[in-house]
Amino acid sequence: MHHINLCMHLRLRSVLRWVLLLWGFLLCQSYAQDTEQLTEQYTEQGKAQIRASLIQHLQVLSSAEFAGRQPGTIGHQKAQQYLSQHLHATHINGQHINQTFQYKFRGKSKQGVNIIYAQKGEMYPNQSIVITAHYDHLGEKNGHIFYGADDNASGTAMLLQIKRWLETQTLAYSVYLVALDAEEDDLNGAKAFLKQFPAQNETLKININLDMLAYGHRQKYMYVVGLNRNPELKGIIDQLNKQSSLKFKPKYFIKADKHSVTSQRINLHKASDHYAFHKQGIPYLFITGENHKNYHSPNDTFARVDQNFYANVFWSLITLIQIVDSSLN
Repeated sequence: MHHINLCMHLRLRSVLRWVLLLWGFLLCQSYAQDTEQLTEQYTEQGKAQIRASLIQHLQVLSSAEFAGRQPGTIGHQKAQQYLSQHLHATHINGQHINQTFQYKFRGKSKQGVNIIYAQKGEMYPNQSIVITAHYDHLGEKNGHIFYGADDNASGTAMLLQIKRWLETQTLAYSVYLVALDAEEDDLNGAKAFLKQFPAQNETLKININLDMLAYGHRQKYMYVVGLNRNPELKGIIDQLNKQSSLKFKPKYFIKADKHSVTSQRINLHKASDHYAFHKQGIPYLFITGENHKNYHSPNDTFARVDQNFYANVFWSLITLIQIVDSSLN
């Protein structure tokens, strides 16, 4: 009798295990299938409203009022206030965090603020996708404002629009949206984030870093960095390129110019905040564009951005997020 009950118990456990695995598989498949009809979910009016909101964020963040967003300046503080306002949590599973930290750069003590929106996942609340974009820039020099429209108001504005989309979604994994400070100061914002996060019993699965999204490669396609370091991510980009009209092409080095911080070619692996995640063993996808003539100059302005190209990047990025969410192990 005990032997029969034991057999029945084992069979029931086996059946239950397979039911749970099948449910998880079908749920992930439903997320993946949704990406194929992503833009079709919106009316033309809805698409126009999303585009207008995205462009407005870019225009505000790269305006003279924010004066180049250099840490320690009034313009930088105004950027923090703007980002806090728009990353404020309204989703039932959302949370807004301002992370203040101290750091030293070139012999000076400074204070930075990372502005964070976190949203819990449906299936894996303790495993997270981290999407980052730095909001600091170079400020003013010799009476000229370095507006930083592409570098990196473009990534930060994209983060704000992704947040509005994310609040309408139910993803399998939790998501952090992090407006990072002090990228121009030796990636200190990313380093500070990683000192506090992940929380106990939480795993950061991947970093998607957004930096300089407004130009791509001559407004034709975007660069994606990280596939050589994490070849398991290649399938994600292959799937994205099948679903997106805007293509993402692997890139590892770009040429330096007179505005670059180095006279050598630029190693994109170390070029932005994703490098801090890599040093912690966290896989990354770095989405970026070319080192154009307006980079790190007062000519990096809102007026020089191709708004149609930039808006198309948004649709590709939310497709990428859904593919990542349905593909992680």
